[in-house]
This record gives sequence, structure tokens and C-alpha cells, in this order.
Amino acid sequence: MLLRHGAPIDLADDHFKSTPLAWALYSWGTAEAGRNLDRYYQVVGLLARAGAKLDPEWAGESRERKRSMHRMRSDPRMMAALRGEVTA
Repeated sequence: MLLRHGAPIDLADDHFKSTPLAWALYSWGTAEAGRNLDRYYQVVGLLARAGAKLDPEWAGESRERKRSMHRMRSDPRMMAALRGEVTA
């Protein structure tokens, strides 16, 4: 709904300096094993199709963010979502 109404896709929050795409990837990357992750793929795909890009420096020194980045790069489905290939 927010994307349909023109919400900014790359606006970072003030506290953590993370965009909606970064938050989706962080949440997906730190989700409990066995949890249904389909919604994360869908959200990432929607954001990517809307033009969202992940800042390559996003992981920084954060252990959790680095874990999310590693998991992301090793998951073909998430890589497809980042290219906007996952349908909602």
C-alpha cells in the first residue's frame, strides 16, 4: 500500500540509518530457523522492483548485519528477490 501511494523507498530511519530494504534483509537474516520466510522474499522483491538498492556499506561492523549479508548472498531466492524477480 505504501509503495502504491509513493512512499520513499530509500529513506533511512534516524536511529539505525536503515532503509526499508535494509530492515527487511536484517529481519530475514536474523529470523528464527523454521520460520516461514515467504513474506520477506515478497517484501524485498516489491522494494527492489520499486527501485530500492542496498548500500554495499550497510553491514559495516555489525555482526548481525554481516550475518544477514552472508545469508543473503548464499540464498538464490533472496538474490532473485533483490533483482525484483519474486512476485507478491
